[in-house]
Amino acid sequence: MANNKWVFLCEGEKDCSTLAKAGFVATTFGGSSDLPAEALKYFKDMKVFICGDYDKAGAKRVKATYDALLPIAKEVRHAWLQEPLQSEAVNDVTDWFSHGGTVEKLRDQVKAAKEYEQMTLKPTHTIFTYDDILQMPPPRWLVSNYLLENSTAMLIGPSGSYKSFAALDLSLCIATGMDYHSNRVYRVYPADVLYVAGEGSGGYRARIGAWKEHYKKDINQFYLLPNPLDFMKEEVVDSIIEDIDILKLNLGLFVVDTLARCNSGEENSASDMSKFINNLDRIRIHTGCTILIVHHTGKNASLGARGSSSIYAAMDTSLEIAKQEMIMTVTCDKQKDAPPFDQQQFTMQEINFLGGTSLVPVLDDNPIQVSMDDVMLEKLDEMLAQEGVLQKHVDIPADQTVINRSRLREVTLDMFTGTSNTKSKGFVRVIERLIATNKVCYTGNARSNQWLWLKEQHKKNDNKF
Repeated sequence: MANNKWVFLCEGEKDCSTLAKAGFVATTFGGSSDLPAEALKYFKDMKVFICGDYDKAGAKRVKATYDALLPIAKEVRHAWLQEPLQSEAVNDVTDWFSHGGTVEKLRDQVKAAKEYEQMTLKPTHTIFTYDDILQMPPPRWLVSNYLLENSTAMLIGPSGSYKSFAALDLSLCIATGMDYHSNRVYRVYPADVLYVAGEGSGGYRARIGAWKEHYKKDINQFYLLPNPLDFMKEEVVDSIIEDIDILKLNLGLFVVDTLARCNSGEENSASDMSKFINNLDRIRIHTGCTILIVHHTGKNASLGARGSSSIYAAMDTSLEIAKQEMIMTVTCDKQKDAPPFDQQQFTMQEINFLGGTSLVPVLDDNPIQVSMDDVMLEKLDEMLAQEGVLQKHVDIPADQTVINRSRLREVTLDMFTGTSNTKSKGFVRVIERLIATNKVCYTGNARSNQWLWLKEQHKKNDNKF
């Protein structure tokens, strides 16, 4: 081989053939393997241009080959090809020629090349800098306080607790663009809603008819799937995505009612439930919608959602439904990117419409019951009078009786509804709000050791011994 000509060293036979057809001398260093040590002697006193593949493995191989040839060859050059630019799409010299590279351009680039050129690598993953983080948009509400856009939520409650009524009411508000009981629906136009009635569609004509009669709204963007689907099966998810695309739905909400009827897996299996959620995530990612899963509590409703804890862990939002006669209470047990809202109570009203009767949840704008803040203030005042103690502390006024926070929690916890966890969170929210609004005073750092008492203007009883 003449030592006055450039020898092109490539990764594969395809590139050697491409260069040979273009009139160049080329050989390969074995594709996926490095240049063998015994082959180095053949490059003695030659001028070598290394032409590697533009990827991480190729860059590593080029550098090792360059270092091995440098003390042996007469001259070693390397450059990532330009005009066109060698890239992920233009990976090797064959790609380069097919994207507009010419013999003349290659010769010019070989002449201009001097030594090994470091490949400009891009991270495999999207990694944000601090400035990037500051530019990230905040989470957007689909329904203020209740549901975030492009999220996964769960609505749980015992059997017969009006879960489906609540889910349908929420769905129809989104589908019509109507605010959800003082909670704003954040859509310039109403969003499409696809509702999977896994427990049967028999009652939905009456429920939707009654809702329409009560609110006098046209319902044009609500879609009902009248039978259960098994979201453990990828082919089912594929078919749903295909149907959404065929109908050209601008999906805002996708409801699965209920988990038990739309899942052939084992509820207590973390792996099965992860697969179930991951399959629903495919719908969420494809459409940008919010997923709402209606689910049952276990035999002991205070323990929360039935089945594996991985279900709850995967949720961005968890809503709990409790029922007492015709009153339905909704509590936010979990809101990943926002503070949980206070409980809302609904009266289930019987609405007559042409063809039937059904129940519709109606929020009482003027509830008879006093607020939880007022209830807590009254209870604290009562306990200070009955079992308040004097506690010496620099921050506690002289002769001021106080109550330990843990004791107040013990007495008042059952005033809240929902699971044990939900009750605890409700208590914390009320106490922290009363402290923040300067109605309740406290001292101590750890919540469990705080001493509480009322501001003077909120006292009703004589709390002094």
